[in-house]
Amino acid sequence: MRQWVPLAWSQPDGPRAESFRRPTEASKRDAMAVQIGADGYALMDALYGREDAQHLRALPDVEVLRCIWMQPYSHWTVPGMEAVRRRGKDARPPSALHIQSPYDLDARYCTKRDPEWGGDKTHRSDTWDEG
Repeated sequence: MRQWVPLAWSQPDGPRAESFRRPTEASKRDAMAVQIGADGYALMDALYGREDAQHLRALPDVEVLRCIWMQPYSHWTVPGMEAVRRRGKDARPPSALHIQSPYDLDARYCTKRDPEWGGDKTHRSDTWDEG
């Protein structure tokens, strides 16, 4: 896959995504988010547009990445109107279908009264009997 992605994506000297600070200005954050979306779709286009990448498309992790990438972005491919756009909150999938983490596909965002969290929700019940 290294031959299909820009060299800058694999620079070992660059900062890790986890340590990168987002711009404070909203317009710059939006531009950065759109660029990240475009980069992700460039990778998806390379994976799904090449016949010699068929073995990579069969990997479960690649399918998870594709599903996650479709959640916040839409990819317009109409000739002359090609663009990657961020989806509005009303255009994103419902929480029951939204993948929160590529590491735990069952984790979901949840609100119960005041607390909000992303992760698992477990219901436990205890029964008390004389035994």
